[in-house]
Amino acid sequence: MKNNDSKLTLSALLIIGLLFSFVAQAALTQAGTLIKNQASASYKDAAGVKQFVTSNIVETLIQQVASAELVQDQTKLGVASRTIRFSHVLKNTGNDVDTFGLSLANLSGDDFDLSDFKIFADKNRDGLPDNTDEITISYPLSSEEEFYFVVEGLLPGTVVEDDVANFTIVATSIFDNTVTQLNTDTVRVTDKAIIDVTKSMSGTSGPSPSGPITISLNYKNNGVKTATNVTLIDALPAGMTYVAGSARWSGNEGTVLTDNDKTDDQSGAIYCAYHADCTGLVTDTVSTEQVTLIIASVDSGASGELTFDVMIDAGLEAGNIYNTAAYEYENDNGMGVIVDRVTTNKVPFKVLEKPVVVANGSDVDTDPNDADNKGGTTDAFIIDSASPGEVIFFDNIIRNFGNSTDTFDITLDEAVTDPFPAGTVFSLYKEDGFTPLLDTNNNGMIDTGPIAGGGKYKVVLRAVLPHNAPVGDNSGHGYNIEKTAISSLDDTVTDTVTDHLKEILSLTVDLTNDAAIGVAGVKGVGVGPEASAVTTLAINPGGTATFKLVVNNTSNVTSEYLLYYSSTNFAAGTLNAGWKAAFHFDGGNGDCSTLGAVT
Repeated sequence: MKNNDSKLTLSALLIIGLLFSFVAQAALTQAGTLIKNQASASYKDAAGVKQFVTSNIVETLIQQVASAELVQDQTKLGVASRTIRFSHVLKNTGNDVDTFGLSLANLSGDDFDLSDFKIFADKNRDGLPDNTDEITISYPLSSEEEFYFVVEGLLPGTVVEDDVANFTIVATSIFDNTVTQLNTDTVRVTDKAIIDVTKSMSGTSGPSPSGPITISLNYKNNGVKTATNVTLIDALPAGMTYVAGSARWSGNEGTVLTDNDKTDDQSGAIYCAYHADCTGLVTDTVSTEQVTLIIASVDSGASGELTFDVMIDAGLEAGNIYNTAAYEYENDNGMGVIVDRVTTNKVPFKVLEKPVVVANGSDVDTDPNDADNKGGTTDAFIIDSASPGEVIFFDNIIRNFGNSTDTFDITLDEAVTDPFPAGTVFSLYKEDGFTPLLDTNNNGMIDTGPIAGGGKYKVVLRAVLPHNAPVGDNSGHGYNIEKTAISSLDDTVTDTVTDHLKEILSLTVDLTNDAAIGVAGVKGVGVGPEASAVTTLAINPGGTATFKLVVNNTSNVTSEYLLYYSSTNFAAGTLNAGWKAAFHFDGGNGDCSTLGAVT
């Protein structure tokens, strides 16, 4: 007699890893984030059953770290006895809300000092003070939030051509006053024309796509001489598209400017934008990929405005699109030199987050309305069959079709039409199939962890069927459980996938002689008694005979079996008078040439 349990050996595969719940990125991990780490392992026990174990969860709380950026050092022209302005942007690059003190100081070693220093907020980001309220501190800034402000100073009346003044702007973290950022601004005195241009937009946030958004370039000659050939240039950043025929200039009372004629004098100015005919309008080689307005002359104290519309493109990631214009001019009634090109204030357009999630049962199916990987009419993951007590795994792909990184909470609904048998145990795992999902964003629900826009993540549902699960296909309906992915950015954005088991099959076993199924010399393959004996042995009176038996588990579930014998119509344990029988383990050679203990 042979028992195939004698060939079992203990084998174990231990896989342990620290699984961190954050994504590497340039920004610091947010203060207050609770990073959860957990080790896991899978192995097969002595009975060949795959077991799963996990360690305790180790938690690390991220503390606040202060950091900032201040943009940028600048040089501007100034006139005696007049006020000069500089625009700056402060960004909180720390990992939590912070407020920053702002201070100004004249530097030594130059020709003069500015007086009447003032700082004003510029919340609408047009390069001009919002009001007359001076500030010495920013408002509280969230991590990665920007604060726009304007610095003003007065030049003395005694300065002369080419005198220079330098001063600093310092931003200091209130949370950690050792964290500072500094810019140095320079004023150079001139007695000629000074063109100053500020840029603004009619809207500074919106979805992708959106528009039209009106861009305004406001210019003024703050110098004492007439400026000539005042050239305004705006090369739009990626994500913004110029609206043809939308440009207006105050100098010709709002008449539509022609985009495609660089020789058309429109009441004292030439305009051309985003057209092949603009080639060579200015020295730029990219003059066909920008807005260009050349104004013949701007008198001292005169001002004006150029406006045009843009559209925000589709398919943009959430975040800021920055636009900065530029300008140049001749500074002395047509007799001066061309002032080096100057940039305007930087204006951002914030593309708003638009969360979208799709959950389905296929790694290749990216269409939420398409058929599933089994060719059905839903996006389910389908398992054809399983046996009572079996462990089955459903792989679901969670796709982030939104325009920013998102984390998706995962919930299970067992109370659906045609649910799994009572007693089925469900648990959710990461992509490896044995590390439990954790609550990475600390909202009380397990989740996928951060998924970049356009990315995907596989969530594994493990189902353990009860050993007393009913056999059959549930009247043709099978068994269902629903899994839902919920956006952490907007909990109204969800998608649900159904995991479906078609049928629960009976456990099966096959008892063979001499060898296991598939091994040479096997006899009696097939469920049920054969019509005639597959092995016949001759025994002398008083002798013994050994039949080599192999128990073949033909189910997917590890099982133990009771062994019976009978010489009648299988009344267990009954034999003809004078006969005895016993079951033995194999003696150790694997061929029943010797007998082991009775079982």
